[in-house]
Amino acid sequence: MAGESNPRPEFDELVEQLKRSAGDIKEIKAGKAETNEKLSAIDKKFEKIASLDFKVTDCVNRRADLECSMAVMAKKLDDLENRSRRSNLIVYGVSEQEHESPEKRETAVVKEVFNDVLDVRISGVERIHRLGRAK
Repeated sequence: MAGESNPRPEFDELVEQLKRSAGDIKEIKAGKAETNEKLSAIDKKFEKIASLDFKVTDCVNRRADLECSMAVMAKKLDDLENRSRRSNLIVYGVSEQEHESPEKRETAVVKEVFNDVLDVRISGVERIHRLGRAK
């Protein structure tokens, strides 16, 4: 058996390569498992972001609806204010007493302006007040 070489060293070398390959495969599997965990975490975060995106879109739509409603209400308020002013009268030149009461002011306006100047009899005054500062 001269000339025959011992196959043992080659076999041992193959076993070592297989062991290294098995170790490499274990590392790759561990890395893959870690990557899968990270990917799952990313998926969960993405789902949360998608949910938040839906909520933000809903809030933006509700805000737009509220702005429209507010604009409509502002128009209605302006209309109501204008309608409430239709029955108002502004009277100039009524003499002013120091520390006059609302009752005295009403009597003065009714007597001096409506009765004496305009010769109009009125049935009542809902409210009366001065505009501007006292002179």
